Amino acid sequence: GDIKVPRERAPDVALIIGPPAQAAAIARRLARLPVACGDGARARGPTEADASCAAAPALVLSLFEPFDWSELTEPSLRGALAAEWLAVTPAARAAHERVLRSAQITGPPTRFTVWGHALSELVTEVARRAGLRPDGDAVLRAAFSLREWSGSVLPPITITATDRAPLKEVQLVALTAGLPEVHQARLRLE
Repeated sequence: GDIKVPRERAPDVALIIGPPAQAAAIARRLARLPVACGDGARARGPTEADASCAAAPALVLSLFEPFDWSELTEPSLRGALAAEWLAVTPAARAAHERVLRSAQITGPPTRFTVWGHALSELVTEVARRAGLRPDGDAVLRAAFSLREWSGSVLPPITITATDRAPLKEVQLVALTAGLPEVHQARLRLE
């Protein structure tokens, strides 16, 4: 559908949640919006802006895709900061690709297939710990017994009665020419 972006001027920061193609389309539209200048004037986009004008919006991306970074070479995404929710190590990627092949799943691995793989391993482990005919309490006890548990694609996770968020941090990645720079920072999730 149509994506609504402000029309009067570019925002200071844009948080874009979605697939890369959608993020790039929104970034292109934002780049065409006027930016506010100190004298009250408006420049038509960042190329006409001078030192008295606001900068183009900072882009913060939370992407559903890609599994790799090849889809992020769009010039409008240069300099964006992307949140890497599930950093996939080479070993995890190889394990995931083996699972896809053994399940005869065609198509490339994606964030969705990795998340599905991770979730299926987690649910399988909780079910194994809960026993043959578990009730709700048994399932909760099984989930709360996970301490630094990891499957083939998840980092070690712990779930307790008071802390039910298994992922504790997100990596922040700066994009230059569509390629990730070294993971620059880790944002602790509270």
